[in-house]
Amino acid sequence: MIVNRAPVLGNPQFALWRPGAPDTTPLLKDLASFYGISLTSDRTRAVSQRTEDRSGIWLGAATGEAMTQVVDDSAAEPSGAAVDNDGAVYYGANLPDGRGAIYRVTPGARSEPALIIEPGANPRLSADGRAIAFVRHEPRQTILRAASDGSHVETLLDALPAMSPALSPDGKTLYFTSTEGGAYTLWSVAVPGGTPRKLGHTGMDVRFAISPDGRTGSFLDASRKGMLCDLPECTNARPSGADAWGSFTPDGRGLAFVPRNDPKNVWVQPFGAPARPLTHFTDKRVINDFSFSRDGRGLIITRSITASDIVMITGLR
Repeated sequence: MIVNRAPVLGNPQFALWRPGAPDTTPLLKDLASFYGISLTSDRTRAVSQRTEDRSGIWLGAATGEAMTQVVDDSAAEPSGAAVDNDGAVYYGANLPDGRGAIYRVTPGARSEPALIIEPGANPRLSADGRAIAFVRHEPRQTILRAASDGSHVETLLDALPAMSPALSPDGKTLYFTSTEGGAYTLWSVAVPGGTPRKLGHTGMDVRFAISPDGRTGSFLDASRKGMLCDLPECTNARPSGADAWGSFTPDGRGLAFVPRNDPKNVWVQPFGAPARPLTHFTDKRVINDFSFSRDGRGLIITRSITASDIVMITGLR
């Protein structure tokens, strides 16, 4: 029997299941998604819809200028990119088995991206660029920390389901989102070894941003409105002025965000002034995520495009 299933973080794939077998056997080695299948009468061929999301990573100045692709488009869906003060780029991508991994590459060094953490996803650099906080999803969602070369891995949090880590600029507090209780809520924990504390804001988006001075947070509320709050307790929640989740600009005087009516570009919403575009892309790619370098001079962006085709699958026997 052919079934369509998806791994924890992967795309829908066809697998062979035999009654009584404890698990399925993958039929394809392909990172794309497959939807629907029609077999020939002899069961040796099939047709299906193959949908592939390909993403790549661009790096340029924090002003939005001189954007250059530094990670090629791939069905492994590189994302969550960050850049340190030396120009090294860190990002997550899918492995063929659907698990995530974290890579490091130095643009212009003529070297292939180095796999530094496996499994792992959602990398977040510390303010000094010496450490990476990241998530592992199996056997449960756990937040860990490693040196920037992937060594010295230590667990920061495994007491409850956790995702989307964000380290305070001094590295002493970890903010994260949890679905403990059935809804997205913001939490914090002193690292290492602190007790997790629930900060509230039920229904918020999984992403959380911290201002360069560590005094303000940015998130989405239950109605997906951009909000600001005062740290460390995330009190005094108020509208940010942006219509989407926003990351603080390097000077802390505004938010950078991707507006819903222009998913191809990053905009800046200065506090107390009108929003303006920061990038000026005109092709069909949309922005998945972005971040500024820790020294405030660089901007790194993940952009993606989707393609669908009807394909013939052969050799099923």
